[in-house]
Amino acid sequence: MQTATVLDPDDRTNPIAELSAREALLYHGTHSGFRNSIEKHGFSFEFFDRDFGEPIRVIVEACDTLYWKQNGYAAAKSFSDQRLVYFTLVFKRARDYASNLGSERIDGAIKAGEAFCKFARDPAQNKAHADYWRTALEQHGPHDLTEAVVANLSNRELVDRLGDQVENAVLTLKAAMQTGHPVVYAVQFDPAAGEFTREASAGVRLRLVGPERIVARIDYPNGVTPDVF
Repeated sequence: MQTATVLDPDDRTNPIAELSAREALLYHGTHSGFRNSIEKHGFSFEFFDRDFGEPIRVIVEACDTLYWKQNGYAAAKSFSDQRLVYFTLVFKRARDYASNLGSERIDGAIKAGEAFCKFARDPAQNKAHADYWRTALEQHGPHDLTEAVVANLSNRELVDRLGDQVENAVLTLKAAMQTGHPVVYAVQFDPAAGEFTREASAGVRLRLVGPERIVARIDYPNGVTPDVF
């Protein structure tokens, strides 16, 4: 495996451009904390879920319980549901994804969790949220899920307990990502094999990529300044 280290956070050039000109590559931006697992087992949602799935589920389930789904929730929820690993054909996109704290899913869970904790500690905001859904029920008639949300929001003990659980989950994720730095991996693929469907965003979804296909790792020990797509 070829390795490269980029010290300048603003350096957006691809240090393995020569390799990418010779081989068909997919890129994956992540965090160095996953390096040992990736280089031993490859890219697999199952290994990620084993290590980080529980605190992320705590955050997602709490957001669902009170229907408070702020910035970051979609990333935490959708990646959990699909159980796939995302790659990109574009090096700069992988570099940008690597700027997330830990990974896009962990970064999303932390943001959603922090927003949830702020909400859970604010009884006035809880009441306003419950009143909004009560009005919706009055206008549109009975709806089991909405009625459950209103009941949950009105249960102070439940809201406080969820706030404590989510706070602990956020602290767990932050502690795991406290050290380390952004990393971009490059893996080989066969364009003729038809092993993936390319999305409009140039994203590539795969269930498993073995470690033998990893051809390069690019480390950013001083972080990266993300691009805006």
